[in-house]
Amino acid sequence: MKAIDILELAMYAGRIMLESGAEVYRVEDTVARICKSFGASRIECTITVTGMDASICYQGETVTLIQRVRKKEINLTKIERINQLSRDLAQGEPDIQKAKELLDEINAIRSYKAVWLVLFSGISSAFFCFMFKGRIESSILAFFTGALTRLVLILLAKAGFTGFINDLAGGMLISFFSISLSSFFNTGNINEIIIGSIMILVPGVAITNAILDIFHQDYISGTVKAVDALLTIVAVSAGVAIVFSLSNMFEGGFL
Repeated sequence: MKAIDILELAMYAGRIMLESGAEVYRVEDTVARICKSFGASRIECTITVTGMDASICYQGETVTLIQRVRKKEINLTKIERINQLSRDLAQGEPDIQKAKELLDEINAIRSYKAVWLVLFSGISSAFFCFMFKGRIESSILAFFTGALTRLVLILLAKAGFTGFINDLAGGMLISFFSISLSSFFNTGNINEIIIGSIMILVPGVAITNAILDIFHQDYISGTVKAVDALLTIVAVSAGVAIVFSLSNMFEGGFL
């Protein structure tokens, strides 16, 4: 076993965690713990939102690795599995080859199927609408608004649309479906439907991670995540406002 093998394993685990939405301090701690569990010393690790830089010394050999991280998604299952693997390695098992195989298995874990994302986006929208004192009919329409919005966003993501454009489209879709469904069925309150449905696009995890990173003195990563969350909020709000403005140009909305 060489120093490069240890560091590559630790960086692999860290990359999966960072891609899955883990906090920066958690990724740094995991990388350091994995390296330490194999006897490495002088462990230095710097993690940002978009990359990792780590250096270790093992049996007189010093190695350094830098990795760029581009893919981003929220997958708490992967984070939990790697946390458990890190604990197991600290206890002396498994060996490095088995750990690599386990990381391959964790990395292969797929996100939820589209049908479940659509279904629970609808349920969440209806729940939030009702929780914010929306009427039953508004909550029912919020269910369809949230589900349809998620379905279209999944299709847009598969077509290569991500980031600001996807967030802007999300706000526009929610506003469009809310106005259209409310007008078509002649029931429900548009404001209640939008308030409930828009919650599925609120970057709650990003905001929470930004606060946690800042609390752990990772100011750069915390600030970047906070700005990213703010841009998401601005894009979604702009999308809603654009469709509202267009609908006001037509008497009675779209329908």
